Amino acid sequence: MKTESKIMSFQNADIHYLCCGEGEKTAVFLHGKSFSAATWEETGCIVPVAAAGYRVICIDLPGYGKSEKNDLPSESLLEPLLREMGIETMVITAPSFSGWYAFPFLFACPEKIKGFVGIAPRGIRKYRDSLHGIAAPVLAMWGENDDLVPIHHADILLQSVPNGRKTVLPGGSHAPYLSDPEWFRKEMGDFLSECFGK
Repeated sequence: MKTESKIMSFQNADIHYLCCGEGEKTAVFLHGKSFSAATWEETGCIVPVAAAGYRVICIDLPGYGKSEKNDLPSESLLEPLLREMGIETMVITAPSFSGWYAFPFLFACPEKIKGFVGIAPRGIRKYRDSLHGIAAPVLAMWGENDDLVPIHHADILLQSVPNGRKTVLPGGSHAPYLSDPEWFRKEMGDFLSECFGK
């Protein structure tokens, strides 16, 4: 199984993404501010998830990785982008600053969300009053030693949604998928099975 690198024209800019696997069970991965879609390949996440029966899409957000900047604000980006990519339903993973992109999308298009993985996502406090609108299952992933987004933000998120759970990596950093990629892949695989069925 091989990961493909693709470029699409979107809003007068090139958007780069990595994809692997086939089928309707789609896992969309965003990335943190210091990272890119390539991070998921470097941590060995893409191929194992695809091999488990999912179509994996890892997007370089505008101005990051190999994607050009465009004029769309973060809160307006994902709905038209994913629609143009032909993705109807998905589990979406948002680490850190990509929460600014993910939360507005979760609220705007709940029918498209099979599950949400928030890896210490930004935006929990800002969107606190709207979090109850997330009906899909939520997995809050944190590193024990996260010094950027406090773990109690996970509790704010989970107290607001009907179906959520928290997993914390002992000794993990703000990017627990880097601290222990094997732990991340196991947690991710279990959650995808819950969201899509075995």
